[in-house]
Amino acid sequence: MSTHYIYEGKEYATLAEVRRAVNKSFPKNPDTAMLLLLNIKTIERPDPVPQEPTEEEKAAAALEQAKQERATTVEKIKVTIDGMVFDGDEVSQGRMARTVAAAVAKGVDLKTTKRLWVLANDTPAEVTIDQLSRALEAAGDAQSAVWAKPYEARAKA
Repeated sequence: MSTHYIYEGKEYATLAEVRRAVNKSFPKNPDTAMLLLLNIKTIERPDPVPQEPTEEEKAAAALEQAKQERATTVEKIKVTIDGMVFDGDEVSQGRMARTVAAAVAKGVDLKTTKRLWVLANDTPAEVTIDQLSRALEAAGDAQSAVWAKPYEARAKA
């Protein structure tokens, strides 16, 4: 049950609505006597019965759920290059991309230039820019493989 308020023949569901209608200041949580002084009556109404979501709302909820599952999958991406396992989540892809881009911009030899990198098992390793580039490509491919899935499921529905 919820309390509703009647003022000048009109019903209000909240005190805030009544406060605006009365256009007078009164305490935040007035008692029944205070409300009666302001000519506001209270009545108890049953809480509304929850309505079944519409098909559109169900579809939107399903899409949001699929996006959450996709995000979880992307967070767990791992790729193996030359026996080394790299994190392949979006943050890691960004780090790899920046490192590769800087090396390419400097014109270094990608096969021999190395960087200290922390692998997925938290072990530091000397990796070449070429290995990072291949890890980035593999992680991007893994992400691409799952990225459109929420929309494919929606298209089938």
